[in-house]
Amino acid sequence: MLNLIGMGIRGVHSLTLQEDEILKRSQKIYFEAYTSIAPENTINDLESRYSKPVKPLTRSEVENPEKIIKESLEETVSLIIVGDPLTATTHNQLRFEAEKYGVVVKCYENASIITAAFGYTGLFTYKMAPPISLPFPHEKFFPRSVYDKISKNIENRMHSLILLDLNPGRGMKVSEAVKYLLEMEKNFGNGLLTEFRELIAISDLGHMDEKIVSGSFGSMISYNGGRINCLIIPESPTEDEVRFLSTFCKRLPI
Repeated sequence: MLNLIGMGIRGVHSLTLQEDEILKRSQKIYFEAYTSIAPENTINDLESRYSKPVKPLTRSEVENPEKIIKESLEETVSLIIVGDPLTATTHNQLRFEAEKYGVVVKCYENASIITAAFGYTGLFTYKMAPPISLPFPHEKFFPRSVYDKISKNIENRMHSLILLDLNPGRGMKVSEAVKYLLEMEKNFGNGLLTEFRELIAISDLGHMDEKIVSGSFGSMISYNGGRINCLIIPESPTEDEVRFLSTFCKRLPI
């Protein structure tokens, strides 16, 4: 059996009671360590709680899961995933491959940044467009698709959630993301993303040092955020949303 365990956004303490019981019974425990950045000491906390090794898996090991599948045919194996286990396509692909080989797969949902980000800011989830991933660009890769998706959301009067890329051990800074988005505007745009457009930055949500701030693109140019960040570009917020935002988000100085 293979259990896909969502750890939520608060680390070990946001595991559910049911997940806790499953992990106690698991013969092997793995930890998916690349689609998000877990709180410090997460592996040590898990090993201490369950009195067994917890092995972090690389991207290659998750995307080439032959070893996990073979073990799951003979033992109870659990893979812990930060956030919700079925938000990333990677985990559904693992689920698909495992079931194809006859493994019984059980999924245990938990909180995800995709829904939590909107809830914390006070923006309405029914006005949320599909999430957009902003990768680290490089000399030969500067994705226009990001700008096109934001442009379409603005046209449709929908809020844009932008998930900032992760390199091993480091998340994209808010200031970096703002720089990339303004550069996209310069290269591909039609005046939508100016220094005066409103922006919300969410950093380390669910952790002790979480930050939710609002301001203009210009005010975020020198704001780094935290270890793991995401952005929301609000579009045509309602009166209630404006009222909630002014209460729940700290305003950055211009």
